[in-house]
Amino acid sequence: MNQLNEALVEINELAPTRKEIVEYAKQVNYYGVVTNSKSYDYFPPIIHNTWLTKEGGRVHIDIGSDGYHLMLDKIVVWDFIDFIKKQRLLHTK
Repeated sequence: MNQLNEALVEINELAPTRKEIVEYAKQVNYYGVVTNSKSYDYFPPIIHNTWLTKEGGRVHIDIGSDGYHLMLDKIVVWDFIDFIKKQRLLHTK
């Protein structure tokens, strides 16, 4: 859980844009990380614990926008953070 708390702080500092969330969602192939959402609204990152409430549940960070819902667990959350940082480096050159 500490890893996710640290990651949440970093994600909040980065403040991913809607476009970055969608770009990440379209390029990842990780099972259980991206689902479609009926909402096209932006929803900010929060820690969500489904460990005891759902079969296969886990602690993860929810964030989403434009029909995508990301569920970033301790395994993929750093990939998301690295993706945002790399995208910003590419766009500043």
